Amino acid sequence: MYFEFGQQVCSYLRDPTVIEIMLNPDGTLWVEHLGEAKKQ
Repeated sequence: MYFEFGQQVCSYLRDPTVIEIMLNPDGTLWVEHLGEAKKQ
């Protein structure tokens, strides 16, 4: 899975404060942390 998603996404998957990871068709990655707004 690490090779498919890469280091950045895998670190988000391990982070217990991350509640949503979204990849848009244009390649923009959005991450939402518990209690915070979505960030690029």
